[in-house]
Amino acid sequence: MAGPTAEEVNRRLDDKFGELRQDITGLGRRVDGKVSQDVYQVQLATLMNQLADVKAENAALRAERTRDAERLAATRRWLIGVVIIPILAVLLPTLLSMGGKG
Repeated sequence: MAGPTAEEVNRRLDDKFGELRQDITGLGRRVDGKVSQDVYQVQLATLMNQLADVKAENAALRAERTRDAERLAATRRWLIGVVIIPILAVLLPTLLSMGGKG
């Protein structure tokens, strides 16, 4: 029984090298995918931290806006209580006495 010919050996070696190339390419893709996954995880963590910062800033701005609205309401109450009511207290009797004489 005769062994494989040189052409058959070359063909088999070419097939095996082709399979080896495919395996190496597949491994390369897996490694690339893993690196990409790691990069993705880092980017996602960074994005989540930025989102948390934006949420915290938004909450702080809302709280400041609420405090400003409360201060504005307090200023209005003060203005009515300290300025307008005393002026009306002085002017109202004068206006009523003028209206009664006419």
